Amino acid sequence: MSIVDQTNGPGTQSASEIEVLRQLRSLRFGQITAMIHDGRIVQIDRIERLRLSQRKDQTKNS
Repeated sequence: MSIVDQTNGPGTQSASEIEVLRQLRSLRFGQITAMIHDGRIVQIDRIERLRLSQRKDQTKNS
């Protein structure tokens, strides 16, 4: 499914839609929330998580 602003027509994207896609592509772990008012994206919240790998000897001591 693609994000397409219905007022722009198929195949075109607004600057805010392009920004949402840019944020999605650059995020490895986390979430993106888009705030919508009157059918327009007005705010993008991004929560990024950093996954830390544990060594085997550290997990035995936990």
